[in-house]
Amino acid sequence: MRGSMWRWMAALGLALLAGSCQAGDSLAPVAAVEAGALIVTPVDMHTIQVRWGQVDGARSYEIERRANLVGEFTQVTSVRNLTSYVDRALDPGTIYGYRMKAVNDFGQVIGTSTVAGGRTPEEPGILVRVRSALGGDPAKSVDSTGYRIKVKGESVDQTLPVDVNGDQKFQPVAAGIYSVTIEDVAPQCDVDST
Repeated sequence: MRGSMWRWMAALGLALLAGSCQAGDSLAPVAAVEAGALIVTPVDMHTIQVRWGQVDGARSYEIERRANLVGEFTQVTSVRNLTSYVDRALDPGTIYGYRMKAVNDFGQVIGTSTVAGGRTPEEPGILVRVRSALGGDPAKSVDSTGYRIKVKGESVDQTLPVDVNGDQKFQPVAAGIYSVTIEDVAPQCDVDST
């Protein structure tokens, strides 16, 4: 008798835990986690740390991400009993937006953070900027066909075209000593290395 009484009470307890939502029942709106609770910190070119304040009643947290403010957020992880996540293998020079959803023991979302974002740093590189003008007027450029810029050093040996008044970036470039030369300069042009 005693064993069957416990089974009956356990079954009643399970029924009470399962709830009684019917189709058409409305659920209370999801509360927002306090504004500014999500903190996003770029660590390096490929890593961002996401931190948030603990939410009362949360058993786990779903972390969602999107890149360059485009598209829908997608879940990247779900963590239990933690208030931080390190997102790795990211692309350099990219803006990442994050949001966090707090989930209770029953799998219900009980809070959603505001969106916070950060930008991973660009890969190191060499920026070559060419400004060519006769008397300071770009329209009177002496060499309208552009130039070729050559960068040579420890991690790069590359030649790329650059417009008369253009920029060219060489990436990635490791720390070291490099030479930068300009080619295809018209005979009447002077080159200033500032």
